[in-house]
Amino acid sequence: MRPRNIEEAKQLVQRYESITVEEIKEVAGKRKFNGRKIANELTGFGDYKICILCKAVPTHIYNAFTSRKECENCLYYEFGGCVGLFMEGAEKHPKIAKKLEITFENICDAKNPQELINAFRERAKLLRELLKIGYGIEVK
Repeated sequence: MRPRNIEEAKQLVQRYESITVEEIKEVAGKRKFNGRKIANELTGFGDYKICILCKAVPTHIYNAFTSRKECENCLYYEFGGCVGLFMEGAEKHPKIAKKLEITFENICDAKNPQELINAFRERAKLLRELLKIGYGIEVK
């Protein structure tokens, strides 16, 4: 089955690659640095209600982490889900699933703007790879 969020995945690659340290600092403000919250605000990362990829997949049950039926329409499904731990894809593609898990955690665990930029770039690189190997799509 072809995912229903290919265009959104391409947009997300471009967004991950275009985020700047200044943007991150602006979102972080004076509060304690929290990579996951900042990523969420900048890209919808980690929240199925606002994630660009999740929003593109028709759902009737709003729980992206347990509702496999909806996740089947997502680009990440074939490779183990957005965090690399779910679905049959993790068994089919264990190395990619592990990379998904690591890049997800690196965004969540970033301690400063540069770490978050690096994590975004790695996630973008992986997303480019998934689009290429899974669906033959190059992101410009």
